[in-house]
Amino acid sequence: MHRRLGVPTLLGVGQLGVILDDPTALHRFGRPAHQHPRARASLHCVPGTWAEKGRAFGHIAQVMADDGMFFGSTILDTGAHHTPLSLALNSLYNGPIKLFHNRGDDLDCLHTALVAAFGEVGITVVGAVAVFAARLPRRLGS
Repeated sequence: MHRRLGVPTLLGVGQLGVILDDPTALHRFGRPAHQHPRARASLHCVPGTWAEKGRAFGHIAQVMADDGMFFGSTILDTGAHHTPLSLALNSLYNGPIKLFHNRGDDLDCLHTALVAAFGEVGITVVGAVAVFAARLPRRLGS
């Protein structure tokens, strides 16, 4: 668990990648995940396709509290309003710098991945950035 300004957070940017294939990894970050009311992610920095990121959402939904909230943001690559500067930065960060992993990321795939794991999803797009909040986790077998 990380603390910034005294507020505990479950996931940092680099930690979501751990969850892709190992849902038990959530328990390695302090308290068990179901005791955390919130989890956040910056998805444009997380490697993987929407199918892989969606699998991570499913893992999060399995272990988060019933009243928990998963929220975050991502910089959309396609179907979004980009300025010339944001296009250049997105290309640079996806290319030589390799900080972003959002090539081809779009709003429809983000929505599809989130609703597969959560019963309530809200997404707001501002420019090329999608900000989301999801709750009511869908549990396996329920």
